Amino acid sequence: MEGGALQRERQPDHEQNAFVVDWDAKVVRRFTVGDGINDLRVTADGDVWASYFDEGVFGNHGWSSPGPPGIGSSGLVRFDPYGKILFTYDAATACTDSICDAYAMNAADDGDIWVYFYTEFPIVRIRRGEYRAWKLGVAGAKALAVRQRQALLFGDYKRRSLARLVALEGEAARVIEEVQIEDESGDPMDGAVAYGRGDRLFFFKDRQAFVLNDW
Repeated sequence: MEGGALQRERQPDHEQNAFVVDWDAKVVRRFTVGDGINDLRVTADGDVWASYFDEGVFGNHGWSSPGPPGIGSSGLVRFDPYGKILFTYDAATACTDSICDAYAMNAADDGDIWVYFYTEFPIVRIRRGEYRAWKLGVAGAKALAVRQRQALLFGDYKRRSLARLVALEGEAARVIEEVQIEDESGDPMDGAVAYGRGDRLFFFKDRQAFVLNDW
């Protein structure tokens, strides 16, 4: 679920905007994941991770002002398969600025969750509730792939099809290579919708899907 996912805060019952369906497309349960969802991932254990853009963090449609704090006010939330909140991002514990807008999230196969966010754009790994953050300073990427001690960021504000290979060292990250991402015809992927899953980047463009897993 990407950008534009807005739902109104209602009292006393919030709108249930998450649907769990079986293989026959029958809705088996519903629950609320809040307003302003940027990305939504389900891990192998059935938990749901949601990241939020600014309207989900700061409130809209009755959330936060004048209503109760938005579910996405921390910028990153983990739900169990029934919608119970198990985790919210804690900027103080992570030693980062607060999440104002989660630009990219990655749910890796090993269970690690990664997030990259406005305003300082660190790369943060969450492993079994423990945080590890790397300062980078590259702004505006829209997708993130990860592998051991490295990350791949796709895009920025001006060069939307540029990928940066980043080394994760100590408390800082550094760019070690830049490459233009193109499709099979040699056209830049700047108009593609992109997501990271583990060490792969997935691109969706002109009703086609592309996977980048060799980097």
